[in-house]
Amino acid sequence: MKKLFIAMTIACVTTFSAFAIDLSIGGLIDLSPTFGSVKVKVAGASTKATTQQTMMGGKFFFDAQYVAVLLGVDGTVSKYKTTTAGITYSDDLRVIYFNIGLLGKYPFTVGIAKLYPMLGFDFDIATTAKFEGVTLLKKYVKDFHRYWFDIGFGADVFVLEKLFIRPQLMLGFQMNKPETVKKIIENTKAAGGKVSAIGMKFNIGVGVGYQF
Repeated sequence: MKKLFIAMTIACVTTFSAFAIDLSIGGLIDLSPTFGSVKVKVAGASTKATTQQTMMGGKFFFDAQYVAVLLGVDGTVSKYKTTTAGITYSDDLRVIYFNIGLLGKYPFTVGIAKLYPMLGFDFDIATTAKFEGVTLLKKYVKDFHRYWFDIGFGADVFVLEKLFIRPQLMLGFQMNKPETVKKIIENTKAAGGKVSAIGMKFNIGVGVGYQF
C-alpha cells in the first residue's frame, strides 16, 4: 500500500507540475471524534451497541490545487466507550496510527480566501496499541486499522501574500469492519437474524500553509 501511495503521489506531482496551478505545503492539527454502531435483530428481539472514542493528530500536507496529499500521525486521546442496554462501559484503549490521505478538491476564490469542497480517502494504519496499560501483540494491532471515505469542506485564508491559514471540516465513513464486528455479523446471519453496522468520524482541523 505504501509503494502504491508513493507512486500515486509522484504521478500527481509530475502531472500537475506541467500546468499553471498553485502549489503549496503546510501542516495542520486535527481532532477526530469517532463513532460506531451495531444493530442486531434475532427472533424478534433487537439489541444495539454504540462505541465512541476521540483521536488527535498532526499532519503534513502537499497541495497541488485540485489534489491534496496528507501524511501524519493520529493517537487516541480519550477512553474507548461502549454503550449497550443503556449502560456505558469505559476501557483504556490507546492506539497510535500512521495516517495517509488523498483528497480531491475544487477551489474557488472569495475575497482573501479560497474555498473548496473535498472528496477522497484516508487510511489510519495502527502501529501500536495498549489495552489497560498492556501492549498488544502485532497480530492484534492490525485489527485497529481503519479506512475512510471522506467528504468535507475547507478554506485557505490568506493572511499574507503567500501565507495562509487552513481550517477544514470533514465527515468520514468507515469502509472496513473490525474483526469483532465481522464475527457479530457472521453469528447473527447464522442464527437467521439481521445486522447492520456503521463507523463514522467527524474531523475538525486547522493548519498553516505556504503557497509557492
